Amino acid sequence: MNENKTDRYFTALKNLKQALTNLKRSVETPIKEPRDLSGIVKDFEITYELSWKLLKKFLEREGHEVKSAREAYAKAYQLGYLKDESVWLKIIDDRNLTVHTYDQKFAEQMCSRIQQGYVQAFGLLVGELDKRL
Repeated sequence: MNENKTDRYFTALKNLKQALTNLKRSVETPIKEPRDLSGIVKDFEITYELSWKLLKKFLEREGHEVKSAREAYAKAYQLGYLKDESVWLKIIDDRNLTVHTYDQKFAEQMCSRIQQGYVQAFGLLVGELDKRL
């Protein structure tokens, strides 16, 4: 791989790591008002988007064509990038819901799922991508 492409992978991974850091900070900060819930959900959405787009780049580098986040995560699971397929299927579904749904109760449930499992799943993915780069 040429140096310019390698730099782009490192930059994309650095951006994903920063997004994950922001997400971790958001979930660790006490929720005092509805805006805090919105911030957690938004940080989740950013981390999700950066993660699947970087996965897509890695998979294409290995000769796999993927056109959507669902395809990227499915192929990544098949190739061992991801360990728990059920978590990732739920992450995909929840991401689709965050785009189209917003109410206080949903935001609270979403934030709970992000705190209890999604942050860890993103962290494991970042570790795997870091290792493969």
